[in-house]
Amino acid sequence: MCKMCKRMICPVPYGKLLAAAVCLMLSAALIGSIARYAGTKRAEAASRKYYTSITVEKGDTLWSIAAEHIAPEHGGMESYIQEIRNLNHLYDDGIYAGAHLMIPRYDADMQGMESGGLADAEKK
Repeated sequence: MCKMCKRMICPVPYGKLLAAAVCLMLSAALIGSIARYAGTKRAEAASRKYYTSITVEKGDTLWSIAAEHIAPEHGGMESYIQEIRNLNHLYDDGIYAGAHLMIPRYDADMQGMESGGLADAEKK
């Protein structure tokens, strides 16, 4: 006798229905976690930090260099300039023409490495 409908033969196979519902929920959870993982990997690739060396030109300031190379991942002009100072052991804004500075960059497909990074260093 069916406990749900009080009949001898149950017209609805509740066991199979429950199993199908559990399967559907597990599938949705699995698909969601795969999509979240793929999105995280994409975000990691888009936000890789690289470093490149630049030569200071006459008239350059830390502000002008930062304005040229800043990306949204840096969080703001002041924090980016401070990061450049820390990387290059600068205690003030004083830089001079001909000096070499390390500049942090964010680049998904390593274009920054080809234009001024490791590729140029390996040529020398």
